[in-house]
Formats: sequence, structure tokens, C-alpha cells
Amino acid sequence: MKDKVYLDKEKPFFKGNLHTHTTVSDGAFSPQETAKLYKDAGYDFLALTDHDIYGKYDELNSEDFIVLPAMEKGKMAPNPSRNLGFHLSAIDDPTVKVKERYSHLDNFTEREKWEGLLTVQNKINEMREKGNIVIYNHPEWSMHTYDMLEQLDGYFALEIYNHGSEFNTSGSYGASFWDYLLRKGRKVFGIASDDAHFQWTDTVIKDHFGGWVMVQVDSLSHANIVTALKKGDYYSSTGPEIYSLSVEDGFVKVECSECKFIEFKAYPERGGIFFNKDASPLTKANLRIKKEMVYIRVECVDYKGNIGYSNPIFIKDLY
Repeated sequence: MKDKVYLDKEKPFFKGNLHTHTTVSDGAFSPQETAKLYKDAGYDFLALTDHDIYGKYDELNSEDFIVLPAMEKGKMAPNPSRNLGFHLSAIDDPTVKVKERYSHLDNFTEREKWEGLLTVQNKINEMREKGNIVIYNHPEWSMHTYDMLEQLDGYFALEIYNHGSEFNTSGSYGASFWDYLLRKGRKVFGIASDDAHFQWTDTVIKDHFGGWVMVQVDSLSHANIVTALKKGDYYSSTGPEIYSLSVEDGFVKVECSECKFIEFKAYPERGGIFFNKDASPLTKANLRIKKEMVYIRVECVDYKGNIGYSNPIFIKDLY
């Protein structure tokens, strides 16, 4: 079995949110105002994913903050009067060569003709053909079933935490959908995001700054961030920090900020949960790898129930 470093505590991380709305669709603030709010909050990058309108905001970029060209595509549902719709985020990938890319403010607000899941698959294919990576958004909030996600292909990641829908319908979590796909042998990563609209600015509970990704790259750039996302060189979080993740001498090893639990999710052999019986903080744990395991991923859970999610380690890649 090969040793491998997935997250290196000696290398920098950059914080970003990949799901946010502005006044271009149904958000409360302009793209300029929204970008400033995230930058002032300590974020390094942001995707402005307005509904069905593609946005490119290079003028908002600086040496220490970048806005990724993106949109969230909806308008795909068998019955528009219900919430059983499909929402996909497209984020520009400058590392691929394509014939044509989406342009700034390209408008896709016309409802798609529903032809079953083929409608969704065709849109995923189109997004990729236009030079984008694709994220499957909030499957729980959308009331989807496991087989829907399994039948669709081409999305690199699944939204496993959506902060906005946590305080909308308490439908924020997608980790069970993620594990279902991983158990089927699918290589898909997880994303925690805000889905912020900034509609609750005068309340203690807010729809923003609640879910993010920490991407490990040597320097901040559009190409570096997207390349790292595609490789899974990041972790997602609603609070805890993951400092390192590696495979060494047949063990998965993780180091994190102070947590109550460190949970290893695996299949078909079970992983394990680590904690101190006196509930004192835990900052590292190791799990022996069994060859029968398809994957292992880690959840670091703090004392408030917030979670840091590693991406999965695919065991067959270690042999």
C-alpha cells in the first residue's frame, strides 16, 4: 500500500464559498457589495452563482481575492409547482480548451422542456462542453431520491451542506446521498456552501458564512483553485479545521482543530468513531485501512455539532 498526503499542514489553505446570490437574481446585494462582504469576512475566493444567469466579474479580482465565473442553473422540474427541481452550479474551468464559453450575463431563465432526467443530463453535458465544472446542489432540499443522483453523471461534486436551506426547510445535508454514491463506486467529492441571499442581515442567525471549502494550493488563482477542486485537494466545513490528512503505514491519519468526535466513514467494512470518555478535546486520530474498504472519509465534529468533512480516500488508488 502506498503512502500519500492528501492535505498537508505545511502548505497554505484558501477559504471560499461556491454558492451565493446577488441582485442579478434574488439576492439582497449587488455583486460588488456581496464580494466585499466575503472579502471582509476573511474569504479568499467566491463564486457568484445567480439563478440562470452566468456572471463573470474579473473587475472584482485582486491579488488576495478572486471571483470565479459561475451560475446556478434551475428551471428543470417535472412539475414546476413543486420543489422537485434540479439545481446545478457551473463554475468556469480555465484549464480546459473548449470551442465556446458562456458569456457575462448569458440568460437561461426560460424553463427547460422536461424530458425526464435526460433534461438534467443534457444540461450537465452542455455546462462541461462550455468549459465548466459542475456541482449538484442541495439534493435533500430538492427532495431527490438516491437513484436520481446515481442515474446522472458528469458532476464532480455534490453539495453535502447548504447553509441557506438549513434555515429554510432544515434540508441542508447531503452526506447520506454522498455515501450512497461512494458505495456504488462513484468518485465524487463533497462541497459545503452558503447558498447565501443576505436576506437576514438584522438577525443573529444568518443565511451566510455558514458553509465553506478550504482549498490547498500554493498560490491563489482561478486556475489553481479549480484544478484543486477537481483533484479533491480541499476539505469542506461548517466550523472545524482539518490540518492534515494522509495515509501512512496502512493507516488513515487526520489532524484537526479541537473536536468532540472524529468519525471515519467507510464501506463495506465499517470505519470508526474516536472520542475521549471524559469529553476532553480530540485533535488527531488514526484508522487502520482494510483492503476490502472502497473508500474512507473523515468527519471532525466540534462541541457545537459543526463538522469538517474530508474528501474520500479511494482505497484501490493506494495499491
